[in-house]
Amino acid sequence: MLHSIVVLIRKKLNTYTSFVNTPPVLDQNSTPKRRVLLIHCHPVSDSYSTTISQVVAASLIKSQHDVRLRRLYFHGNRDECYGGKTFDCALTCEEHVGYHVERNTQLRENEEGMKLVSSPEIQEAVKDLRWCDSIVFIYPTWWFDFPAVLKGYFDRVFLPGVAFKLPTSNTSDATTDSGLLPGLTHITKVGVVTTHGATFPVTCFAGNNSRRFISRGLRSLCAPECQLLWHGLYDMDNTTAEQRKQFLTTVEQAYRTF
Repeated sequence: MLHSIVVLIRKKLNTYTSFVNTPPVLDQNSTPKRRVLLIHCHPVSDSYSTTISQVVAASLIKSQHDVRLRRLYFHGNRDECYGGKTFDCALTCEEHVGYHVERNTQLRENEEGMKLVSSPEIQEAVKDLRWCDSIVFIYPTWWFDFPAVLKGYFDRVFLPGVAFKLPTSNTSDATTDSGLLPGLTHITKVGVVTTHGATFPVTCFAGNNSRRFISRGLRSLCAPECQLLWHGLYDMDNTTAEQRKQFLTTVEQAYRTF
C-alpha cells in the first residue's frame, strides 16, 4: 500500500519536474509492451554515446518492447538512418515557406497527404513518430544544448499537423501551457540519456536548455500524464572509466524497467 502511494506521488511530481524520475515498472508482466522510437545523435560510431544507445536498445528489447533505433548520423547501417544517410538538419526554404500554410497542415495529418508536401526521409520520420507510444533521445549536450542535427530533426519532423496545431479563433479544444494544440497524445513516455562536458551547477546556470525544452515544451505535446525518465552524466571529460561504467549500469537497469 505504501509503495503504491509513493509511486503515485512520484508519477505526479514527474509531470511537473524532470528532476523526479518516473518510478520503475517492477512487474514487467503487468504492463503492456511499448513501441519505442530510439533517436540517437552522435557523429562517431565508436563513441561512448553510441555505446549508451546500444545498451538502451538491448535493455528495451530484453524486456520485450518493440524498438526502432534511428541514428541521425550514418554509422554504416543504412537501415538505421532516414534516407540511408546522415539526417539533413537544415530546414529548406521551401519547407519554411510552407510551414504554417493551412492546406499543408491538413495534408500532414495523414500518410497520403504527407507524400504531397514532404520529402521521403521526413515521411519516414513522421511515420515512426506516429507509430511509437514512447520516444527516447540519446545525445551529447554541446554548448549547453542539442547537437545541430538533433535540433534540425525537431525543426523538420515535429511539424504543424504532425506534432501540434496552432489554435484559431474557432478552436474549441484546450491548448497546452505552450499555447499549442498537442498532436502527439499517443506518446505516454519520454526518455533521455545525455552527456555533458560541464558540471551540473554550470549546466543549470547556463539554462539547462535541452532539458527545459523536452520537459516543458515537447512533453506538453504528448499525453497529459506523459512520464519522463532523465539520465545525465556531467563533467564528462573528467570522469573515470569506473564512473562511466557505473553510469551505463544505471541506465541499463532503468531501461530494463522502462
